Amino acid sequence: MRRRLVAALSDGSGEGTVTRLVAAEVRRDPAVLYDALRARSFFGGRPVVLLEGAGDGAAAAVSEAVATLTREDGVLVVEAGSLPPKSSLRKTFEQGKHIAALGLYPDAPDMASLDAALQQAGLRHGLTDEALAELEVRVAELDRGSLARLIERIALFGLNADVPLSAIDVIPLLPAAGEAETDRLIEAVARGQVAEAGRRLRRLEAGGVQAVTLMIHAGRHFRQLFMAVSAGGGPEQAVERMRPRPVGPRRTQMLDQLGRWSLPRLEQAVRLVQETDRTLRSPGARPDYAIAERCLIRLAMLARRG
Repeated sequence: MRRRLVAALSDGSGEGTVTRLVAAEVRRDPAVLYDALRARSFFGGRPVVLLEGAGDGAAAAVSEAVATLTREDGVLVVEAGSLPPKSSLRKTFEQGKHIAALGLYPDAPDMASLDAALQQAGLRHGLTDEALAELEVRVAELDRGSLARLIERIALFGLNADVPLSAIDVIPLLPAAGEAETDRLIEAVARGQVAEAGRRLRRLEAGGVQAVTLMIHAGRHFRQLFMAVSAGGGPEQAVERMRPRPVGPRRTQMLDQLGRWSLPRLEQAVRLVQETDRTLRSPGARPDYAIAERCLIRLAMLARRG
């Protein structure tokens, strides 16, 4: 994507005619970036400056360099890794009037590619469909290196197996359910996916996540939806008002959720989560997960009727 963008900005002549800078160089001397953007070529045309490996350490230099850019100055392309919503560099590009941020997200592996990777790693009989489904859900939050190590671990465990490994075999080998898994549970609830919500709830319970933790995530999520919808407009306007503003697959998911929930139903949802949270925090013995499950399934049913 960087090559395609730079080629387009440099009239198709490629990266050979581009000034390439690295973030460490710009952090040491911010003037390097300022000068590169205002340099004049002997061959005419606007200079294209590529800043590689940028992070928040380069945010101040980038912000200062682009603050006074004119049409006669150069074009800046900044390549960065994963930037959280609170990143100062990301905010610089998302909030600027004449600059933009482009988020790129790898597709999560599907069941066919996971099965092929396991076969290649030496697992002759593969996994059952149920075990593959468990693996597919959990690997969505892994980077490529972690996924490769997990595939190797599963293949080593089943090296001499004469039958496909079952979910009971595979689940102990999977990484522990974390915050991302809780977020996927709340997403399934908000999209009305009752069966999916039930499966994820069982997985989180087995992973030791507390019921009150689920209510905290649910409360935060439905309050965010409520605040976005309460200002009026359609889902597109609502998602633009969210802070941090969702991008990429997250934006698509939020648009789907916002299309399912009216303001009165969101009021009902927030009230239900608050009541359940108070019940779970009150003294006394009770079946906490059963209470949390009842709340979440009621929310999912509300989304389906929405």
